[in-house]
Amino acid sequence: MDMKNLEDIIRKNKDSFDVHDPSFTHFEQFKQKLGVNFRKKGNSFVILSIVSMAASLLLLLGFFMSNQVKVNINRKADLGDVSHEYHDVEVYYQTNYNSKLIEYQKIAQNKNTPDSIVLHELSNLNNEYTELQEDLANADNDNRVINAMISNYRLRIALLDRVINTLTNYTW
Repeated sequence: MDMKNLEDIIRKNKDSFDVHDPSFTHFEQFKQKLGVNFRKKGNSFVILSIVSMAASLLLLLGFFMSNQVKVNINRKADLGDVSHEYHDVEVYYQTNYNSKLIEYQKIAQNKNTPDSIVLHELSNLNNEYTELQEDLANADNDNRVINAMISNYRLRIALLDRVINTLTNYTW
């Protein structure tokens, strides 16, 4: 007898296989043996709707927080945003840096010197300063970031001083 014939026999005599129906107390006894308290279908709908609302709230909160983080990442802060004293410090260093840069550009132009290396280093220091500005915006006025920003100004000014001194003392 092959499987096809067996399946046909079972389908034709299906009613004769369903002779033994369990008693009405069978499911209650089964639940007691398992120690499980099955809930009614109405409660599962309430629980499912509460869980779906909570999931929706979590998704909205996650979306809001991710947008907030993106805004904070792109935000920059200057030393002047920390306090008035740091604003004065920033103005001093920025003015000093700008005057040294103008002085360097005049000397480099008069001496016909290649300035790509100096400008590259200044560009690197400026990029680092921009990163420090972003760090300061996200670090709640961390003194380490503030000191690093001041050190960055000092490095740029010292670099320009050294190059200016070398160019003025060098005879062509």
